[in-house]
Amino acid sequence: MEICISHQSAQQYWRIHGGGMLGSNKHARSRRTPDTLPAETTLGTASNLGLPLPLSILVNRNALKRRSRQFHSIVCNSLLPDKSLIDLGDGVFISSPELCFVQMASELPLIKLIMLGFELCGTYSLSGFAGTNNTYVYKNSGVDGNRDAAGTEGATGAAAIAASATLTTSALSGFYSRPQLTSVSKLSAFVDRMEGADGVKNARKALNYIADGSASPMETILVMLMILPYRLGGYGLPVPELNSRITPVKEIRSNSSKSFYSCDLLWRDANLAVEYDSNQYHTGAERIASDSKRRNVLNAIGITVYTVTSKQIYSYKELEKVAKLLAIRLGKRLRYENTMFMLKQSNLRSILFSVTG
Repeated sequence: MEICISHQSAQQYWRIHGGGMLGSNKHARSRRTPDTLPAETTLGTASNLGLPLPLSILVNRNALKRRSRQFHSIVCNSLLPDKSLIDLGDGVFISSPELCFVQMASELPLIKLIMLGFELCGTYSLSGFAGTNNTYVYKNSGVDGNRDAAGTEGATGAAAIAASATLTTSALSGFYSRPQLTSVSKLSAFVDRMEGADGVKNARKALNYIADGSASPMETILVMLMILPYRLGGYGLPVPELNSRITPVKEIRSNSSKSFYSCDLLWRDANLAVEYDSNQYHTGAERIASDSKRRNVLNAIGITVYTVTSKQIYSYKELEKVAKLLAIRLGKRLRYENTMFMLKQSNLRSILFSVTG
């Protein structure tokens, strides 16, 4: 007996387990969803993944769609493409990050879907359980929330995942670092293969405003405020590269302690970068000192670096000043009707900041 965990439960799974299990399990080939509801033993195995009940699961039309305390069945009659599901072992399958994105596109409004896209294509996860203000990290996590090896020696499949799913509340600020789960190109390719499915239209809209490589929720918020169109409350700037590498010329590199540097936000063609400074979301004073050295090197190779703090991001007026400076450097003139735009950005901010707690 099999079970296919999907939608909200799959989103929570990827938030809890990060990328640690992505490479240790096999993608399933194209297949249809189960035509029977899962047995109690299969549900028991799935519930050990640390996911709250009821689980969202996929079934086809031959199964009775019903809701219980343990699961909420969602009918999916179409043949799922290759790599839609990941086999966790012991009869448990779960939506891949790409399928999860399409599934959540049928449930989430556009702004929240874009945020989810940044998270899946970034190197962080929000708290595993949506709607809480706590951060959940593994007990074997380091100080910065990065995961160590998952599972226990000798455990395989779903048993290994269950063994690694002991959670503890941390004082971290709503997220932890982990490997990137997917990319914009992979999401786009998968959406094309899901033509006609629920959520595809919304997914395509969201992909216009998602970039790879965001390292924190506040980086995502900053980028979205800068790049979303006026009608959504953003400043309509071009999508930047996030945390991408810059290699200085040999003369500058020989006087530097690093062979390459990265920028939080980078508009490479304009030689323009933005660094987000925060003790809360980065790792304290040592990181800020390192950022300062990096900015000096970047300035030496002709890249103008602006620094943005969390205080500026929270302030409509202060962030608008930053947006205008960036727009000038990018050769773009900001054109919006102020009163209406403030209402739209107020709505955008209420969504962005509520999601991160």
